[in-house]
Amino acid sequence: MKIGFLSEYLYPFEFGGSEISTFLLAKELSKKKVEVSIIAPNFGAKKSEKVAGFKILRYPFPKKVKTKPLTPFWHTSFLLNIYRTIAIIIICKKEKIDLLHIHEKYLLSAGAVAAKVLNIPFVVTLRDYQVLCNLGFCINEKRNYKRCSASYFWKNEVSYFLKNYSTGNKSLLFPFKLLLLFRGRIISGIYSYFITWADHVICISQKQKLIYENNGFKNISVIYNIAEFPSRKLTKKNGKYILFVGKQSLGKGIDLLMGAAKILEKNFPKLKYKLIGQVNDHFLQKDSSKNIEINPKVPHHDLSKIYQESLLTIVPSRWEEPFGRVALESLSNGTPVVATNKGGLAEIVQNGVTGIITDPDSKKLANAIENALSELPKFKKNLKSKLPALKKKFLTNPVNQHIHLYHSLLK
Repeated sequence: MKIGFLSEYLYPFEFGGSEISTFLLAKELSKKKVEVSIIAPNFGAKKSEKVAGFKILRYPFPKKVKTKPLTPFWHTSFLLNIYRTIAIIIICKKEKIDLLHIHEKYLLSAGAVAAKVLNIPFVVTLRDYQVLCNLGFCINEKRNYKRCSASYFWKNEVSYFLKNYSTGNKSLLFPFKLLLLFRGRIISGIYSYFITWADHVICISQKQKLIYENNGFKNISVIYNIAEFPSRKLTKKNGKYILFVGKQSLGKGIDLLMGAAKILEKNFPKLKYKLIGQVNDHFLQKDSSKNIEINPKVPHHDLSKIYQESLLTIVPSRWEEPFGRVALESLSNGTPVVATNKGGLAEIVQNGVTGIITDPDSKKLANAIENALSELPKFKKNLKSKLPALKKKFLTNPVNQHIHLYHSLLK
């Protein structure tokens, strides 16, 4: 059984959870004697190499990458998608791939067409909501998680985006931004079409599956993302700070955390905060606490120690997190989590046992952090006893589920 993974970015270019999840799954499958080859663009690495028991096969790409990912325009180019479809077909024929597993939305059209040409089954793992809407603010409980109409998109989605996620709206670039949003809307519809070609669709949480089913998608199963669980003993050092990992944006709730930090200053004047991820100065200037350390870029392999040395990890998301990798990585490293009740976070954090689940509100978040700090020994003790169950749920079971799915499709 030869499985071909399609990924947009991959080691050594890891810019988000998608690449981490793809890499770890290939690594664990190879331990189970499943032959995996990850097919990805070559942004400036070796043409092919073997890493952690699996192959990485890279096809030439006209743009190189160093420290930042490419803009979506590169990934959605019509001509480049034709080119990468041909490249994927050539590699799959040479490697005699039996099944394609698409791990990145940008490769949906190329992977779907390649699978049909090769006459092999293909699986898609959905890791966000851009198949439903290119902005996705409409995916919320008030709207029953339904994707928006074209009129709602232009009236509500675009205005919210320009107000909270964009700058320079009055500049000469403003019409160009609107054109890109229109283009993104069309591409989202193309993704929705190619999803219907898939032999099977994987969602990474029960909440994400519910959202896709509410929008008419079928043939979906839930297989959680996996995480590494340290084999060595966890550090016994006392925690030093409150940790936030991720893009510091409105959707990720960085403003909620900064608001909570301001509230907590009265009772915890010396409490420190460590923020790791892309910086948004707007929120830091508006609501920031004095005791904040910011590091926009930390290699993923260095995060384990940082998790272990933190008091708590905070995941204050406003949007419906498809999964919540940060929460899982924190728990796997023995550190409790305070998270909002959005998306798959409540499927990872057991409220009152391994952390606290709260509403996306600064006052409630501050209260949850204060309660978690007062019960830290209990949460730490619970986590120690819960680690085997967490490992089974978020490592052993997902790997076996993937193998079972591949076998069932290849029959």
